[in-house]
Amino acid sequence: MSNQLALLTQNELAELSYSELNQAILLAYFLLQEQKRAGKPTDDYEQVYNAYTTEQNKRLESI
Repeated sequence: MSNQLALLTQNELAELSYSELNQAILLAYFLLQEQKRAGKPTDDYEQVYNAYTTEQNKRLESI
């Protein structure tokens, strides 16, 4: 079974609710760690995780 996580566009990320974004971050982190443990390339997973956490940080800064 292949675990893949799509990189959402900036507009798609902005439309996610706070809880949806948190769930996406948790999933991205889990899949990133799973790839690391398996010794597989993590570049794509790191890109997705970083994009999602960047969006979360933007939201937190605006509070």
